Parts: sequence; structure tokens; C-alpha cells
Amino acid sequence: MFKYNELLHEHFHNPRCYGPLADPDFHVIRKNASCGDVVEVFGMVNTKEKILDKIHFQATGCMIATAAASLVCQALYGRSIAEAKMIDQQKVKKLLGDINLGPTRMRCAMLAADAIKEGVSRYA
Repeated sequence: MFKYNELLHEHFHNPRCYGPLADPDFHVIRKNASCGDVVEVFGMVNTKEKILDKIHFQATGCMIATAAASLVCQALYGRSIAEAKMIDQQKVKKLLGDINLGPTRMRCAMLAADAIKEGVSRYA
């Protein structure tokens, strides 16, 4: 039986950056059709400094989707838009502790990252 690491348990039970933002600059919803997970990402962008001023999420789904969203949002909070655009599977896997994920679980892990990239895509 596969056991998730303590980091995932911590971020699943006590997610960081959780909850909607009032009047966000972007709000993106991503779904994993294969399992039903849903992640919503809310972001505030400081266009002058080109950073993610605030980044929050809400999730309905598995431990991987929720913990990954928490870890990704925490990692990108206050970071540059350029950094947010470059979040990829390798970076998400590293945030998750380099656990081995199959294709379906990787889609769960990427929901927040993909939503953030979509949200910041219109910013230079």
C-alpha cells in the first residue's frame, strides 16, 4: 500500500493560501475529468512590479490535488509572473517531495499550476 509523505498530509489537512480572494485579477477553475478533482485559483497581480501579490485556491478532490495546490501557491506567493509562467511538472514533483506519480495523479498535481499559468498568461 502506498503511503503519502508527511508533507502531503500536512498540506492536505492544513492547506496554505486557502480560500477565495475578493476581487481577484484572475480566477481560473481546472478540473480533472478522470477523477473529478476541481481546483480554483484566485490571484492578485502587481503589474508595476510584475509579481503575484496574492495567490489563493479552493479545492475539492484528492490529497494530491489539494496538497499540490497548497504547495504551488505557497511557492509562487510574491514571486514574479515570469516564474509563475514557468511552473512545470518537474517543479511540482519537486515541491511534492519527488514522489512517483502516474499520469492520472500527475494531472491532479498539475491542476493548480496549470490554472496559475493560465491566469498570468495575459500579463507580461
